[in-house]
Amino acid sequence: MKNLARFATASLIALPLLSGAVRAQGHDLAVDFRMTEKGTTGGKAVDGSSTGHAVVSGDRVRYDMTGNTRAMAMPGMTPGDSMAFIMLDSGRTFIFLQPKKKQYMKVKPAEMMEGMQKMMEGMGAAMKFDITGSDPKVEKIGSGPDILGHHTEHYRITGTMKINMTAMGESHGMEMKSDVDEFVAQDLSTIMDPFRNLGSNVMGGMLGAGAKDYMEKMKAARAGISGLPLRAEIHAVVSGEGQGSDMTTVQEITAIHMITAAPNLFEPPADYTAMSLPGMAGMSHLRDSLPPTKH
Repeated sequence: MKNLARFATASLIALPLLSGAVRAQGHDLAVDFRMTEKGTTGGKAVDGSSTGHAVVSGDRVRYDMTGNTRAMAMPGMTPGDSMAFIMLDSGRTFIFLQPKKKQYMKVKPAEMMEGMQKMMEGMGAAMKFDITGSDPKVEKIGSGPDILGHHTEHYRITGTMKINMTAMGESHGMEMKSDVDEFVAQDLSTIMDPFRNLGSNVMGGMLGAGAKDYMEKMKAARAGISGLPLRAEIHAVVSGEGQGSDMTTVQEITAIHMITAAPNLFEPPADYTAMSLPGMAGMSHLRDSLPPTKH
């Protein structure tokens, strides 16, 4: 059960990094980006860097990345491998691609969590998530640096989120405090950020109404920010359930292109084989560790 709690709440760590995917007016959008991270997680030092390319077409996004940041820590991946993942239906479906192994994995976070909850309810062990935290706040700091020839304005977004999961008579909690400094090019207001809503879509799909409510508060707080964030500096402190970390991550867009995306870019290649989510196929064996349900 503790592993299940960690699996369900670990998505907190990536939220500031994958912060939405929309279409630039009249065109598909492609951006190059780089990411660095430093700090500690689980008592171990972390110092990573990655580069990537994102393509946005309607409610579909594809990310291709190379490097060793935690954003590369996908199931079954070896550190340093190249990877790609595709987001469909505004975050309802994800497809993870492993080019080295020519494998792909399709995940629907909301359906996966719903199935897990039904399975546990059938074993007399209902699972409940409680999401609380301070309301996110946005502050305009002032003028920022010029990036890619565009003047930026500096905004700071702060917030605290707490997640508590109760199941099988046990309670597990996690808390994340984050400070995000964004440098926003207001003259690029018609080009939307390809990262902003991705984390909230995953979070809401997996953890239900409480997470959706919190992320809606985040969207409302950010409503006054107009433009494209070209650089984000994130400091996040996570505590609870063995997921303790204190990380600083810098994410920066390094190039912007207007393109026409090929439709097959958002599908697994024909020569890739499907794989299952590691560790989840055996979840049904949980019933063997539970006492018989009383009637």
